[in-house]
Amino acid sequence: GEQEGRKGWLAWEYRLPTVAERQGFERVASSIAHTAGPVYGDNVGLGIIAITGHAVGVTDPFTLAAEVRMGRWDDSALVADVMAEHYRLIALRGDVAKMDPAHPPGDMTPGLIRAIRAHYHLVEHSVVWLYAPNA
Repeated sequence: GEQEGRKGWLAWEYRLPTVAERQGFERVASSIAHTAGPVYGDNVGLGIIAITGHAVGVTDPFTLAAEVRMGRWDDSALVADVMAEHYRLIALRGDVAKMDPAHPPGDMTPGLIRAIRAHYHLVEHSVVWLYAPNA
């Protein structure tokens, strides 16, 4: 928590982005804005999706993932959408290839990680990892 200080995630979140990061956000936002169809994002990707004018279908991935871990929400419909390559792009704050489904990040579920790995490929990595369907 508070002890993370200048080197922890909170310090990273509250600093001004570098020029390269701003340019990366602009590229990702442009890619998303020019994509026809639905786009999915984790909590970080969600902010970029929202500013592009795309409809946001899943508004709180962190809470939904927590509900899955507690057995209070079934993510099978969302996972099925990913497996069907319903989303034209998926914007994540991390590399899905390095995520451990047994210990997923707070805004991901094991099923989402597996589905994205199986049905999407990396198309951009600057400030976020951007995935497109394999088909």
